[in-house]
Amino acid sequence: MEWQSFLTADEHCYLTTPERIDLGAYRAWGTERRDCEFVVELDTRPLAVLAESAALGSRVYEFMSIQRPGDILHYLRVQLSSVDDEVTRYVVERIKDTDRFYSHFPHRIPPQDELGIVDLDRYFVGYGDDTPPFVVQWRQHRSGRFWPEKLDALFQLTKKLQDRVRGRTDFLLQQELHLIESHRHLRDYEASIERQNTASQQVQKRAELPDALYEAIARLAKLDTVQSISCPLPDFALWRLLVGEQVRRAQKLGVAPQSAFTLCGPDSGLPVTICAEDWGGAIHIPYEGACEGDLFVLPEW
Repeated sequence: MEWQSFLTADEHCYLTTPERIDLGAYRAWGTERRDCEFVVELDTRPLAVLAESAALGSRVYEFMSIQRPGDILHYLRVQLSSVDDEVTRYVVERIKDTDRFYSHFPHRIPPQDELGIVDLDRYFVGYGDDTPPFVVQWRQHRSGRFWPEKLDALFQLTKKLQDRVRGRTDFLLQQELHLIESHRHLRDYEASIERQNTASQQVQKRAELPDALYEAIARLAKLDTVQSISCPLPDFALWRLLVGEQVRRAQKLGVAPQSAFTLCGPDSGLPVTICAEDWGGAIHIPYEGACEGDLFVLPEW
């Protein structure tokens, strides 16, 4: 159950160390005609989190679907570290204009260190002669050489990490990669790819359960006499283990996953990180009460 970081020390440092970017000074509108700084910090931690998550078996499709430098933009964030107040006010107003939720709940607007590059590109658009000078400054810098060179470097690293994922021996991970490569993955049939710009790890590197409980369930799940399991626990590592056993049995018997090994979860549903269909398996959610099982883990209620 021990975990070695998927990223090397140098890769982790490269992806988690903020980079200061000076977009250059601009002359503000108004009677003062003052010069203003426009400095941001680039944050690539979301890409590091995505890579580490994929190595654990989460967000694998999302990570492997990065096939062009522009896809990296979805995982870049900036902090407005040294900007004039007018820039911050402008961004806040654009957020409220483009998202009805924030227009009703402005106190929930994300902090200025969680601004995605893709969002800022939508906010900083030109309006001819009415374009604010700081918007012009942003657009000029975005059209310069810095961004293509940065994206190229991050894309080359991403391709290296994708190859590293392909080389991992995790059974369910290999099953999902096979579905991706054969274009039979569940998400191949969706209109777009959901991309999450988050800098927080969403899955645990090991089971959150006590070792004795995890090992007991793991041991019982492998018994031929156990044909079904009903489990209310939301533990990511545990469900990876159970679905792995389900997929193995389904392949051996040549039947559907639930016919090979019936898995039932809690009536409240499972975390979004636990998607058995992504892994080639299936988990039934009763939505009321609990289902029977040869191995029945008692719900809290």
